[in-house]
Amino acid sequence: MSNGEEAYEKFITKRFDIVLMDVNMPIMDGVTATKKKILEWEKTQPERVHVPIIALTANAIKGDKEEYIAAGMDGYLSKPIDREELVRILSKYCCKINNTAKHTPQVKKTPDVAKKFDMTSAAETLGLDSDTYKMLIGSFFEILDESMDKLKNSIEAESPKDIFEDAHFIKGACLNLGMHEAAEILTSIEHGSKDGTVDIDSLDKLNKIFSDIQSELQG
Repeated sequence: MSNGEEAYEKFITKRFDIVLMDVNMPIMDGVTATKKKILEWEKTQPERVHVPIIALTANAIKGDKEEYIAAGMDGYLSKPIDREELVRILSKYCCKINNTAKHTPQVKKTPDVAKKFDMTSAAETLGLDSDTYKMLIGSFFEILDESMDKLKNSIEAESPKDIFEDAHFIKGACLNLGMHEAAEILTSIEHGSKDGTVDIDSLDKLNKIFSDIQSELQG
């Protein structure tokens, strides 16, 4: 969105899982759009679950985070975005969303075509333009190899707790970045960690999905 007014209008007409709100937008800044518009509108919609709003700013100074939290925002990211902090935030609020009964679950039993990655839809769900979305998903892929290696090691070590936590961490980012096919496989790994039925071949399927997505992004 190019300004806070547009962000608010888009917010009330579509459903989002999370909002990355630029605080330095023209016409209406992100703090005002959050506090005076979005949060006030949410109060009139009791059937809807609060959507996490993360402040995004390039001019981080002491006291900023406290100001944004006081305005009703749920978290804070400074630019340039730290990739590990981004994945942490996406994972944290994905869990919050998926554990809320009123919210429609993100991993759905749908035809394969509906689960395939679609960058445009994924970016729209986050309320982002394509360039910003590519930046975010690029940050995810920068740490993916390390995360996948950790998951593989946990599976080989047959450690149920570590398998679940490692799969859950990657799944959280996948859900919020619109990679539902990968998230479904990771959900199966989570379930398998509890009864010892994790198939290590699932990692090959995940790597193929991630490779295809990266090729699409570079195309």
